[in-house]
Amino acid sequence: LGRGKGESLPCGKMVDAMIEDMQVKISRMWTSTEDTLAGAGASVFMPFIQPLETFKPDGEGLDEDSEDEDAVKTGKQKPDELRKGHDMRNKQLLESAFKGTLHLQMDYAFEQNRLTQELVRENAALQKEKDIIQRKVPGWETIKAKEVLASKEARLKWLDTYMPPKLLRGQVGEAKKLAQQGFVDDFFRRKKRIRDTKKRVERIRAELSTLEDENPESKTVLQYLLEEHAEVNVVNEDGFTPLMLAARNGHLESVEVLMEAPHIDVGKKNAFGSNAMHYAAMYAHKEIVALLRAGKAGNKINKRDKNNMDKTPMDLANNEHLLLVEHKETMWEKVYKEKKFLLVNNMKPKEPPDNPVYNALGLHDPGGVVPPKKFKANRWRISKIKDPAGRVDDMTEEEYMKRWYSTAKKCAAPPK
Repeated sequence: LGRGKGESLPCGKMVDAMIEDMQVKISRMWTSTEDTLAGAGASVFMPFIQPLETFKPDGEGLDEDSEDEDAVKTGKQKPDELRKGHDMRNKQLLESAFKGTLHLQMDYAFEQNRLTQELVRENAALQKEKDIIQRKVPGWETIKAKEVLASKEARLKWLDTYMPPKLLRGQVGEAKKLAQQGFVDDFFRRKKRIRDTKKRVERIRAELSTLEDENPESKTVLQYLLEEHAEVNVVNEDGFTPLMLAARNGHLESVEVLMEAPHIDVGKKNAFGSNAMHYAAMYAHKEIVALLRAGKAGNKINKRDKNNMDKTPMDLANNEHLLLVEHKETMWEKVYKEKKFLLVNNMKPKEPPDNPVYNALGLHDPGGVVPPKKFKANRWRISKIKDPAGRVDDMTEEEYMKRWYSTAKKCAAPPK
């Protein structure tokens, strides 16, 4: 079913393909812009990890009452000066845990962070493409273009095997051929995207590996701070430890290095009676919940631990799910009855375009979306949901609810 010279996809199919490609390009453009801006302000990532200035024995900070000439010559510091340095390191540890930078290497922290974030995005895009193509064409990895396109009979046999009949319903003659060709084109376009994304993933991993090889003696931010006598279980004014802050904000890598730190108190509670797992569950960070449940030998979190509100981590995960539904249903009244918000509906690849601007962003024209009378989490979203670290999760309510549900299950599951 290959197209000959002068043949082309119908206008609707061309627009669909253009929109899909545009979405990918816009997404990459935004992430590239973010990386550029991050590079221009690299100090934003690590403004607080700076070595203390070398002490100069010029009188400031010296014990002026000391009669020991050697103490003056070597720059013996007053107790309050030592205390200030210690407090600074503890503050840096708390800030690093909150921002999720404890796992970064001191010698190349910014570059490592940039590449790691890029790797996360590319892996997510790769998995998304794999999931889509697997649903459409099971066993897609083994299918070669030369086999499908070898002859008309081979193409028809392949289409009979994988193309859903509903896509051809009502199609006859030339329209049917074009629909079949569109299915073939979409399949091989996705395969190409997967190949290209795999190459980008390999490139990023190679760059990270090179950084490690070039800096064999580099220490992580956590190692550096602990060697400078920061306390791994230090608390802020609300009793939050570094582990709680990292777990609350979903920083898995920082939680991992903290769990390996000597003397870490995994189950420590704050002024609200909550431990790190309470916060990981509340914000649906299921991977962190699983890690905390596994714990360390003799240093694990009890899944039945309750906070001052008599809530276990599983209770909090379930409660957040219900609170979100209640909140969105309240907002839905404003959408449906008062029309205070425009309704956002995600656009699927095969749906006809209705507004080039919105369609390029993967959305239908809000003006043309007629809402049902009741909010449905599996279909509609009113806004994106911000996580506690200030990022925006591009997930529908249904996806977020599934995450809370699976997090609650992790809270109850036996540790691995």
